[in-house]
Amino acid sequence: MRRFDRETESSRERGLLESLAEGKGLSEVPPFPLKVQVQTKTLCNAACTMCPYPVVEGTFEHGEMPLTLYDLLLGQLEGKGVERLSLFLMNEPLLDRRLPEFIRRAKARLPGTATVIFTNGSALTERCARALHAAGLDEIDLSVHGFDKAAYESVMVGLSFERLRSNLRRLLSLRRAGELPGLSVKLVAVDLAQVLGSLEERDRDLFADVLVKATSNEREAVGESSGPTPRRRPCQRPFVKAYVLHNGDVVLCNVDWRRTVILGNVAREPLEEIWRNARFRDLRLQHLGGNFERGLICATCDYPAVTEEDD
Repeated sequence: MRRFDRETESSRERGLLESLAEGKGLSEVPPFPLKVQVQTKTLCNAACTMCPYPVVEGTFEHGEMPLTLYDLLLGQLEGKGVERLSLFLMNEPLLDRRLPEFIRRAKARLPGTATVIFTNGSALTERCARALHAAGLDEIDLSVHGFDKAAYESVMVGLSFERLRSNLRRLLSLRRAGELPGLSVKLVAVDLAQVLGSLEERDRDLFADVLVKATSNEREAVGESSGPTPRRRPCQRPFVKAYVLHNGDVVLCNVDWRRTVILGNVAREPLEEIWRNARFRDLRLQHLGGNFERGLICATCDYPAVTEEDD
């Protein structure tokens, strides 16, 4: 497994995946998701070349999650042993100015759960960083897909490399001054050729430790099927993660940009019941058997394969 995936994997998740690889079946599935990902708002301000957002953003209704719905969801998560609550899903989370409030409410009700965001950093000003830290955010994963202006702006279309540098420089300065204790910051890059080509010549004072994340075929997955994609192990997503859209819909995973599989809605039934329902069980069985129903996006998704390290 690649380093990025190892660093977000708990011992519970690792043990589950090992059991699935050994063919132990659905008896090993936890009674509640170990990780929950929540979309507080639908918007993104970039058009990254590997991301489906610019392809599909005109096909669904945009909106933001009401705080009343979020509080209802938090009540469903209480006491369930959720390890990570990721407040981003198919969006740029910092476009939601309410994000510190979402974090505060999560930390108050789920004190043992790590709160995480994945951001392109364009809005990560000093003021924003201080607000996120004060709210109790545990981890910022910062997408940096390119380490010079040409590479960065050719991949992260619509964003400014100089703005990223300025925001990151100030963020690291605050951390070195001890003003953001307990806040983990990770720099994550995808393994596209132009990104890796700029990696070796990067400013190592600013971009010190970079985690390289394998590029999945997400854009292909939202388009026409190109046939089955080989995989070496079951995908962990339907066994450990739940993905909740701004309106409460629970989708198949973070690649289901077109909302092709809706497993339930947390406003109408608890997430625990959705996690255990017949549709979810059937999907897991399809993953274990490697035989997918016609049209299911899992049949063409290469995520399980690309998270493996090359032999």
